[in-house]
Amino acid sequence: MKASLPFKYITAVKNGKYYVIFDFKDENGKRKRKWVKTDLPEKCAKKALNAKVDEIAEEFRKAFGGNTDTSSNTSANNSADASIANRELDNFFSVWLIAIKPNVARTTHQCYSRISKRFLNYINEKYPHITLGEITYTHIQKFLNYKLDQGIKGSSAKQYYLALHSAFAYAVKMDMLLIHSMDKLTVPRAERHEATFYNVDELNSLFKVFENDKLELIVHIAA
Repeated sequence: MKASLPFKYITAVKNGKYYVIFDFKDENGKRKRKWVKTDLPEKCAKKALNAKVDEIAEEFRKAFGGNTDTSSNTSANNSADASIANRELDNFFSVWLIAIKPNVARTTHQCYSRISKRFLNYINEKYPHITLGEITYTHIQKFLNYKLDQGIKGSSAKQYYLALHSAFAYAVKMDMLLIHSMDKLTVPRAERHEATFYNVDELNSLFKVFENDKLELIVHIAA
């Protein structure tokens, strides 16, 4: 591989073990990925993980036979391609909404559009100029917490979660991101609906109201 070709890398957990995932292009410009096992468990010391990742990244750099800079922050760098991942979030969500429109119900698309707009308004205010590749689960978690603090119900928070999850799943599918930005999030719980029923006295009162009315039979059947 040419020494001038850059590569990016992130850490990911698979089967309880940490891996370093390298993303690079070969001499022909074809994008490739390589998973390198660290042999460190998921619950290892951060210092030990960083040291091992640096060691593996250095070995990978030497395999290139060049001096490619690998100093990028592995925890923040989850981009599959810099030119794509550096795009503004507004642009990405516009592309995503256009892409899914033929495959979802009109009401679903309208719902996703509203949620996208609210998410972008929040992100652009709190984290101006943040790019697709810089978004982490923390940003999304803070947004969901913000909406819950505003008083939305758990069922609505779940809709927000599902819409955003769909968006970032599309980014992974289209090779805009290496990993899903929401993998570490917990799905918000929707409130359990507790049904209430009329007692005998309440039913009798209802029947009395509709006595001799044209809806009397319908009310009795429904009751």
